[in-house]
Amino acid sequence: MKEKNIQIDNLKAILIVLVVVGHFGSTKNPFYRSLIAFIYSFHMPLFLFVSGYLSKNLDRIRDKAVTEYLFLFMAAQFIWTMTKYIVFDDSYYLSNVLEPGFGLWYLLCIFVYRILLKDLVKVRYLLLISVALSIGVMAFSNLDHVFDIQRMLGFFFYFLLGYLATEEKIKKIQKIPWLLAAGILVFGYLGFYLVIRNGILSYSVLTKLLQHQLLLHDVSSIWKGIIFYLLAGGFAFVFGVMVIRLVPSKKNMLTSLGVDTLPLYLSHTYVVLFYRELIKEHILGSAFEIPMLLFLSLVSILFFSTSMYRRQFHSLKAVLEKAIQIDR
Repeated sequence: MKEKNIQIDNLKAILIVLVVVGHFGSTKNPFYRSLIAFIYSFHMPLFLFVSGYLSKNLDRIRDKAVTEYLFLFMAAQFIWTMTKYIVFDDSYYLSNVLEPGFGLWYLLCIFVYRILLKDLVKVRYLLLISVALSIGVMAFSNLDHVFDIQRMLGFFFYFLLGYLATEEKIKKIQKIPWLLAAGILVFGYLGFYLVIRNGILSYSVLTKLLQHQLLLHDVSSIWKGIIFYLLAGGFAFVFGVMVIRLVPSKKNMLTSLGVDTLPLYLSHTYVVLFYRELIKEHILGSAFEIPMLLFLSLVSILFFSTSMYRRQFHSLKAVLEKAIQIDR
C-alpha cells in the first residue's frame, strides 16, 4: 500500500509539472508546439484517471465534495473574476458568470463527479454511456460557457476508468518493457511533430480536440469529428498507460511535489495570466520566448510547492471556509 501511494504521488508530480508547462506553452516553434500538443494528449485524462482512482470511498468523497471542491471553486472563481476586472479592466467573467475561469473547470468537474459517483456507478454500461456522452455533447455549441459541461462530460470517462481500476491492474502495467513504453512516447511526440509540421491538422484544431473543445461541426463532417475524438481517446489511453509504466514506485525528489498539488495547480494560473497580459506580446516569436516560458514554469513549480506556501494556502482556505461557516 505504501509503495502504491508513493507511485501515485510521483505520478501526480509529473502530471502537475506537465500541466504548468502546458499552460504556459504558446509559441510558433514547431518543436515546442509539438511538445505542448503531446502533453495535452494525455496529461488531463491521466490526471482525471488518478482523481478517479483516489475516489473509491464513495461516502467519504461525497461528504467532502462541497468543502474540498465546490467552495474552493466558488472562491477561486470570484478571485479570478475580480483580478481580471480590477487589474486588467476585463469584465468578461462578470458577463459570463457561469463560465469557469482559466483552469478552474477541473475543480468543478471533480465536485460534480464525486457528488454523483455513488449513484452513477449503479447505472448499467456506464463506461460505454460516458464515451457516447463525451462525443455527443460536442454536437452542441456554447455549452463550454455553462460550467464547462463539454469538458465535464468529455473527461468523465477517464475519471470513471480510474475509479474502476484496481491495484492489480496497475501492477500489470509494470510488466510492460520499460524500453517499449519509452519508445511509444518518443514516437508519439514525433507523430505530433509531423502532424503539426506538415499541416495535417492545424495547431489550433489539434489543441482544441485534445482539450475537448472542438465542436463536431468545426470539422468537415460529423463522422470525421467522431473519428478524431475516438483517436484522441485512444492516444490518451495508450500514452497514459506508458507514462504510468515509467513512473518510479520508490520515493524520490518528485514525491514531495506530488503529495499536495492543489496550491500549485490554482496559484500558477495567475502567473500565466500576468504573463499573457504583460509579457507575451513583447516577446512573441523572439529568442526569449521559450526560455521565458520554461523559466516561469520552473519558478511557479518551485515556489508554489514550498512547504511555506502550502501552509499559507491551506490556512487561507480554512479561514475562507470558516467565514461562510462551512462545517469541515
